[in-house]
Amino acid sequence: MAYEISDARVVSFPLAADLSNNQFCFVKLDSTGQAVACGKGSYAIGILTNQPSAGVTAGYNAQVQASVAVDGITRLAVTGAYSVGQTLVPNTTSDGTGWGSSVSDSTSNYAFVRAIAMQAST
Repeated sequence: MAYEISDARVVSFPLAADLSNNQFCFVKLDSTGQAVACGKGSYAIGILTNQPSAGVTAGYNAQVQASVAVDGITRLAVTGAYSVGQTLVPNTTSDGTGWGSSVSDSTSNYAFVRAIAMQAST
């Protein structure tokens, strides 16, 4: 059974790059306050819940934003099989930047736990 609630706290941020391939991945803010994919060893602000494209951020489409779940329950793309209760951190793998993995899988000595698995992944 998948868990997702409609009242997760979602905040919108402007885009620094095309995030259309990063839905359900960890994101962070760059130095200008714009959303970017969050890799290993970085502190994620949340999980991207939409698929915003940087190709439509100019002109009258400048209102296109990254919707980021900063609190609550949502999906997360993960790099492997994890059990219920496993703590997850942002990682950079062959799957892509921002996928969730366990602290031990991230091989980072300063991994920041940002999620807990509520369902086993395969």
